[in-house]
Amino acid sequence: MKEFPRHILILAFFNLIPLFLSVFFLYGGILAPQTEVGDFKRLLIYICVQMLWVLPIASTFIGLNQYRLGYPKRAGLTLLVGNALTIACIVLFGMSFY
Repeated sequence: MKEFPRHILILAFFNLIPLFLSVFFLYGGILAPQTEVGDFKRLLIYICVQMLWVLPIASTFIGLNQYRLGYPKRAGLTLLVGNALTIACIVLFGMSFY
């Protein structure tokens, strides 16, 4: 971990928060549709909700690998996009209680 600067590691750690929330996304029934929608729409909603916790975790490793390969700007941008998805994940998780 000494090859990565602290700001990259901080951005990468923030992207791992959905890993701890993944249990609730998989088994907690977050955003179960209350209205009658078709099976295809329900499947699309389920896939989009699952991507909100999978993509930030993937962006952590992709960003660290890009920095290791010598692309620090691309790595920072990848980690920032992952952070935006992490914030969306946390907001969606918080909305599930209302």
